[in-house]
Amino acid sequence: MIQFAVLFVLFIVLLVGGLIYWMYTRDKKHSAQKQNAALEMGFQLLKEIDPDLTNRIVQLHQKSKGQNLRVRNVFERPQSDCTLYLFDLLDYSGDSVTYLADGAIAVLSPSLHLPRFSIYPRIGDRGRVSGWANALLEKMAISRMNPIVLGTNPYFEKNYFLFGENEQEVQEVLTDYNLSYFSEYKFWHIEAEGDLFTFANLEPRRNIGANPQTDPRAGLQEALNLFELFRSNESPATP
Repeated sequence: MIQFAVLFVLFIVLLVGGLIYWMYTRDKKHSAQKQNAALEMGFQLLKEIDPDLTNRIVQLHQKSKGQNLRVRNVFERPQSDCTLYLFDLLDYSGDSVTYLADGAIAVLSPSLHLPRFSIYPRIGDRGRVSGWANALLEKMAISRMNPIVLGTNPYFEKNYFLFGENEQEVQEVLTDYNLSYFSEYKFWHIEAEGDLFTFANLEPRRNIGANPQTDPRAGLQEALNLFELFRSNESPATP
């Protein structure tokens, strides 16, 4: 009996140890893949991060004053008209650390003059569970800003929530032309204010490069396209 108990305890220890090792190697492999992808896109890892930038990113994403958000793994890519940042956003508020954004992109530019607004993807399924999820998501965002219904693009209204502090100013940025860019449903989450906006694709990412919609390279192009839309109320030239 004692021998069986010892073997059982040993089995549990080996099982837990193996699980921890698997999680460690998986996370390490994912981090290496993400860093290689960032370097291939022209980003450089920042060893010293501007606290003003990280504070602004946290404030854009913070749902409540007590939420403990931190920005990690920041990469930078300066361009002639903007600076791009690749980052992870983690929530340390609970008992465990939660990834809120894995490989999100921030765009900082003096040519941006954006009002405060947020765009969240709706849960596409019309079932009861998705209805509860959408209601919870709407309640979380409403605690910070007001819901806005532009009423000019039914596809946008169907696929996304829009929140902002000043409806008129948001309408001046999200023109009919700009809203047409959101006609196709994607898992996009956008936070914007002033000369900064962040872009994240919330679709689950299994393997970097396996799905073009979740590939960070595709996310970079989408962020650049949004930059072209947001920095001017005029329709950008078609490439």
